[in-house]
Amino acid sequence: MQLKLPDFITKIIKTLESHNFEAYCVGGAVRDMLIGDTPFDFDIATNAPADTVMQLFDKVIPTGLKHGTVTVIVENNAVEITTYRIDSGYTDSRHPDFISYANDITEDLSRRDFTINAIALNRKIVDPFNGKRDLELKTIKTVGDPDMRLREDALRILRAFRFSSQLDFTIEKNTLQSCILNGHLLSKISRERIYSELKKLLTGKNPYIISTLVNNNILSFLGLCPNYIPKEINLLDNILPLRLAVLCYYCGVYSKKILKNLHADTKTLTKVLIFEQFLYNKPPNYFAEFKRIFAFLSPDEWNALLDARRILFNEDNCFLKYFTAKITSENQPYKISMLNISGTDLKRIGYTGKQLVIEFNRLLDACLYSPEKNKKDELIKLAIDDFKQSLY
Repeated sequence: MQLKLPDFITKIIKTLESHNFEAYCVGGAVRDMLIGDTPFDFDIATNAPADTVMQLFDKVIPTGLKHGTVTVIVENNAVEITTYRIDSGYTDSRHPDFISYANDITEDLSRRDFTINAIALNRKIVDPFNGKRDLELKTIKTVGDPDMRLREDALRILRAFRFSSQLDFTIEKNTLQSCILNGHLLSKISRERIYSELKKLLTGKNPYIISTLVNNNILSFLGLCPNYIPKEINLLDNILPLRLAVLCYYCGVYSKKILKNLHADTKTLTKVLIFEQFLYNKPPNYFAEFKRIFAFLSPDEWNALLDARRILFNEDNCFLKYFTAKITSENQPYKISMLNISGTDLKRIGYTGKQLVIEFNRLLDACLYSPEKNKKDELIKLAIDDFKQSLY
């Protein structure tokens, strides 16, 4: 297979080589190219010291000098360039205590997590750990001894499952056994890093792989204890809050505490709580009542939720799917901002303060049951009648 690196990467490699240094594209970009995916992030490994790299390029950011890493900007592309190195002494199960610089690319590749990520490319492929073969076999396998590799950096346990989900690969037997054996080390890892990997896992091709983590107590420190997780999670729309809600639902835990523990962003947490509510409670079958909650999710999210209830609970949601289509196609009002009347209009009538909010909700209620009333003249008439009534 002939792999072609982007011109800006070739330019960086040639610049380093012209000064008698080696340089290779490494990591995920090479892996993605070999399986036919389009890479978006490129990393380069070189035997040039970081301070030398900084002298060879015009735009350089010293992003990780203590690790031998700088970021070079070429043709508006940011590329990390790291000096060949060997890491050792991971006392915190995450970061190396000592970094020493290596002599060649094979030594540098030997410190990487999985064989499929330990392939280098410039004009030729350097593959000392048979990563290409594992790509062909669709296998996730550590570089060298799995216990040593996973104990160095426990996050690699989650990364193994994440790659398994994203690529729909199988985790090699010894690597899987080591993940289970060393799973307790994940509790040492920052929750932000764990959440980042879980998000990628759950939005991959095979999120069901998380059941192996859950049922081997690897995620119990988060509150996700062994329980039944259906394979049908793979059939759900690829919407992170929905899949998170389904995971927590089947683990028998409420998501709020877990997601706060993972430092999830407020937007995601809010959506997960809404999905969770409608997993535990079926949405109302009455049109006006359904419209009352319709603003909680987007039309696509409602359809995803209704499909999830059909897949997971074997429900016939034809009416609710019809409601969603009708509301969307007819642009029926289901939130205050869709009413054809403004706050200024209500103030002219005499509404002030909290009265404005109360009246907007009254008018919305009227339009939920009779959407044809959403005309400015009619809404003003209703508002005037309500205001007169309030005076008595």
